[in-house]
Amino acid sequence: SIPGKDSIWYMQIRVKNNEGWSAWSSTIQWTFRKLEDPIPLPTIMMIEPMNDTVISWREPDTLSMRCRWSAIPEQLIIASQLRFSTSITFTAKTDTISFQKEMSCGLPTFIPGKDTVWYMQARASTTKGWCEWTSPKRIIFRKQIQTGILRGEIDNVNLFYPQPVTNSLYITDPLVLQVEIMSLQGNSIWKGIPSVPINVAFLPDGIYCLRLLFEQGSRYALMMKRNSIK
Repeated sequence: SIPGKDSIWYMQIRVKNNEGWSAWSSTIQWTFRKLEDPIPLPTIMMIEPMNDTVISWREPDTLSMRCRWSAIPEQLIIASQLRFSTSITFTAKTDTISFQKEMSCGLPTFIPGKDTVWYMQARASTTKGWCEWTSPKRIIFRKQIQTGILRGEIDNVNLFYPQPVTNSLYITDPLVLQVEIMSLQGNSIWKGIPSVPINVAFLPDGIYCLRLLFEQGSRYALMMKRNSIK
């Protein structure tokens, strides 16, 4: 008999024993208010990229990256956004784009990419509103030289001499296990053990990439070859 929905009712209580009924208790007010189904703000987390990341590229390729998020409650998400800034505080010029749960495409044209550092955040919304932006992820763009080796991996310091080289190449680090001479197009020209010296007289004049193999991995250097030193 009590409809409940958006109504106010009053209630009293009495009890009965052998002597009869007691007096009614003081009046208690009951207010019934129907609530809509609660829809919380979402909680979003970036899955890809999960951490700071480096994107290498070479001309004339178009810069691209893959983004993916996870959210609770995922089924109630109606929109999501990415924003990019050159400042970790996002106080500098910031650009925002909309994206789905997963996105793999060319980066927005406002991101130049070339040897720059950007910061990225994501957020999602339900019908209740937008959640807070995720913690910033740092995106480092590095332009590749034609060999496909990152600029940051090129290290000419104390790896070989002379520079430029004419006929004989000397490797200075005794821990080098193997030496490979490559063209700037990435083609292998010569590979062998680091004998002293390495005869490079057969190479035409030009710039070459050296790949030096260590137990821990490889290091790279650019070598200039000249048939005569003036």
